[in-house]
Amino acid sequence: MKLQENESMIEELSNAVILEKDKNSQFASSVTQLSEQIAKSNREIYFLKEELNSINASFESVFNKYNLQNIKINDLNKKLNQVAFAIGTKTELLNNGVLTKSGGLIGIVKSRKLNNNLNTDYFTYTSRLEFRKLILGFKSVKLITSHPTGSFKLHNSSKEKIDSLEILDNDVFWRNSKFLVVEVK
Repeated sequence: MKLQENESMIEELSNAVILEKDKNSQFASSVTQLSEQIAKSNREIYFLKEELNSINASFESVFNKYNLQNIKINDLNKKLNQVAFAIGTKTELLNNGVLTKSGGLIGIVKSRKLNNNLNTDYFTYTSRLEFRKLILGFKSVKLITSHPTGSFKLHNSSKEKIDSLEILDNDVFWRNSKFLVVEVK
């Protein structure tokens, strides 16, 4: 009886060991499969990171080119919209190389015009987009450069002085010249 009991117990334990070996084998197989999946995922992640780094480098290059182009465009816009003005008496404008005398007979009826070798250092530069009004405060004002009549207005606060020149239409005012020369007395 004891012997049969022991044999029965040994058989149960043997079956249990076989069952556990089978379970261990399945577990080991699952661990192996999961390890292979993790390795595959890690390779994919590595290649995706490499691709992302490459895309980021390309994007950075394109972004830098875009910024350089924007800087160039802004510089060109500033140059395109740059205008200059000079205010002075006839003597000041002549002495500073802005005006020159021409024509006339023996000093009679000479006209003043812009100097062909214009002294651009004498001018004040600004943007035509921002320049709307020029404060004057003189008895006599004469525009030497050509600007269409309807594009500006001279304002007087009193009969004695012309206070300012107001630009009414920027595009029309600066159409003929990017320079404004005002002779004053």
